[in-house]
Amino acid sequence: MKLAALSSRESLPHSEEAERSVLGSVLVDNNQINKAQEILSWEAFYSARHRKIFKAIERLSQSGTPMDLVTLRDELDRAGDLESCGGPAYIADLLDGFSRSMNVEHYAKIVKEKATLRELIQVSQWVGQSALDGEGTTDEILDEAERKIFQVSKGRLRTGFIHIRESADGALKRLEELTEQQEMITGEDAVRRGQDRRPPPPNRPGQQ
Repeated sequence: MKLAALSSRESLPHSEEAERSVLGSVLVDNNQINKAQEILSWEAFYSARHRKIFKAIERLSQSGTPMDLVTLRDELDRAGDLESCGGPAYIADLLDGFSRSMNVEHYAKIVKEKATLRELIQVSQWVGQSALDGEGTTDEILDEAERKIFQVSKGRLRTGFIHIRESADGALKRLEELTEQQEMITGEDAVRRGQDRRPPPPNRPGQQ
């Protein structure tokens, strides 16, 4: 049995505007790259082309090359990614409406938050499928689920913009519900309850 997949990849949490804002902020003010990198990596971007663009910006930063529309376009072209990123027109559009007053940290936190939520969704899908498949004991599924959630929480921001602890607590509660359902399906819970309810053995003659 398989869990129903999300109807569309577009259903997953993300913010196209926030991702574009991070990229545009860095192009307008190259000093913003350090602030952005303190919060997220290229993997936090949902859009494949935004991932490629941010990686290209990081390469330019590491080489000490100024980051602007010309150098970014050339770097993407050199890597063979320019057309898949929307071409020169899309790169130029990243700067529409931007000024040096843009707060890259605000947008980077939004991008990171959405990425964290997507990771939690992946964990919950894994738990649901594991419970349906009946592979492993309930304790093993819970232990692995807790480990996966802990890995997600390790990547959270320390600024408190998203309450990961509350999200994790809710996810763990849901995991427990799922594994309880799995026990009922496999009969493990019924067997255990039956064992718990067995009457004690009768006293033998001479025993109090």
